[in-house]
Amino acid sequence: MYKIGFIGLGKISTRHVAGIKNSDGFLQFTGGYDINIKTSEMFVKKNGGEIFSSPDEVIAKNDIIAVLTSHDTHAVMIKKIIAANKICICEKPICLHKDELSSIDNNVGRNIFCISQNRYNKAVCLAKEKMQSLGKIRFIQANTFWYRNAEYYTLSSWRGEAEKEGGILYNQGYHLLDAILYLLDATSKDCRIVFAQKENFEKSIKDTESYIKIILCVKGVMVDILVTTIFAKENFENSIVVAGENESIKISGNHLNEIEFPRECAFEYADKNIYGSSHIKNYNDILAALSGEENQIVNINEALDRINLLEKIYLFANERE
Repeated sequence: MYKIGFIGLGKISTRHVAGIKNSDGFLQFTGGYDINIKTSEMFVKKNGGEIFSSPDEVIAKNDIIAVLTSHDTHAVMIKKIIAANKICICEKPICLHKDELSSIDNNVGRNIFCISQNRYNKAVCLAKEKMQSLGKIRFIQANTFWYRNAEYYTLSSWRGEAEKEGGILYNQGYHLLDAILYLLDATSKDCRIVFAQKENFEKSIKDTESYIKIILCVKGVMVDILVTTIFAKENFENSIVVAGENESIKISGNHLNEIEFPRECAFEYADKNIYGSSHIKNYNDILAALSGEENQIVNINEALDRINLLEKIYLFANERE
């Protein structure tokens, strides 16, 4: 059994609790730390555990530490956890700049796991299984059409701020991009940036963007991506269309959680609240990896590869401004 504690107790933390509860007793939740004491009190009242006084106390009293803080703090927390010879589970992105963690060797890095839960969505798994039968891939169209109101940015000191959040691809678009590369068995080295342009149409966003358009050539496949948070009232779509010469497939839903086409692959979730629902499977793979099993878990090398691509996309987009 591993003792696990959280650093950061925001919205996503409840999904990590679900992963722990479904770990067949291999994980014992001890509690967590948050800079907002009211957040800590509310979380512990609902989920149990102890309110720790600092990140250092969480690290000292646990075998596994889940880093659920703002993006700009991930690298610092990971280094602290690894220095203490503990295991780290980190929400995406693993860091903002690959150089922050690129010096970590593979021996130490095997105890660092980056959450990439959308890979475990039933829809993405079905699409992955069908990739070979699609024939030669002709193109991919991918969209994240989401809604984020002004309060989403103003109530948090890091959202919408480039030095803390990184940008829309580090936040809302990360899993879309990761899923595309996962489906194509591709890395950042397989990607050529053809086009990237970003704009900010929302006054409440400090200095990142509310819209980014990207065209990549990935292993010879043209990939057209649009990520935005300016849709009115509610999330509209999160989708990937893979057009093959034999057959095509469309993953959709707000969280890449549905198969829209082909229709015979469609299914329904019993639980309509699917936000972060695949954290459970992600946690199961982490435990399996700790036992030496090879699986689709995102290790530090793959997580840093994603950051490498994000940095190149933003460099390209910034040069256009």
